[in-house]
Amino acid sequence: MHALVESADSEQSHCLLELLLTSGMRIGEALGLAVADLEPDQSLIRIEHQLGRDGTSTRLMTVESRRVVDIPPDLMRRLLAFVDARGARFNPQALVFASRSGSGLERKVARGALDRAVKKAQLGAPKPTLHDLRHSHASMLIALDYSLIEIQRRLGHRTPDTTLRIYAHEWKYRDAQRSTIGVELGRLFENGAAKAPPLARLRPLVTTPSAEGSAREADRI
Repeated sequence: MHALVESADSEQSHCLLELLLTSGMRIGEALGLAVADLEPDQSLIRIEHQLGRDGTSTRLMTVESRRVVDIPPDLMRRLLAFVDARGARFNPQALVFASRSGSGLERKVARGALDRAVKKAQLGAPKPTLHDLRHSHASMLIALDYSLIEIQRRLGHRTPDTTLRIYAHEWKYRDAQRSTIGVELGRLFENGAAKAPPLARLRPLVTTPSAEGSAREADRI
C-alpha cells in the first residue's frame, strides 16, 4: 500500500488513493466529496453524496451510507492544500477531486491513475481495482481488532451481517494468526517425546475387540 500511494504521478492521485485506503470510501463517494464535507479541525469528512457515472452528484440513499469518518490529519492538510491551489478552498460546493475544468473526476481517470501507480510500483498480480482499496481498508481494521459494529459503520453497510458475510474470512485469518494452539501442541509433543518409553514398551492405542464387543458395536452403528 505504501508503494502504491508513493507511486502516484500527481498530488491529486496520491491523495485519492490514500483516501480510499484510509477511509474505506467507495469510489463514487470519494469522487462526490465536496469542500463543505471537510472538517479540518478534527480531520473528519462527511460522506453524504456520491458522484454517478454520468457526472451528477446525488445524495446517498440509506442512513447507514451517510456517515462521518476520521482520516489521518496529514492527509486532511494535503487535501486542503491542493484544493487551495485550485482556488476552490472557499467554494463549499466545489468537488475535492476535479478535472482541470472543475467538473467531477471521471472514474476512468481514477482507474488510470491507479493502473499507472500499480505499474510504477511493480506490484504483482492480481492487479488491484479501486474497490479493492476499500477491501484493504476493512482488512486493516480487522487486523487492528476493531469491532464488527465499528467496521460496519465506517464502511456504511446497512447491517453488521453484511460486513460479517463479506469479511468473515478475514476474521478467521486474524484468529488463526493469533492462535497459540500450534505452539502449545508443539510443546506437548516435545515434552512427551522426552519422557516417552521406548517404542517396544508402548501399548497399542487400538486393541483388537472381542467378538462380543464387536457385535455390540455393530448393533450401535
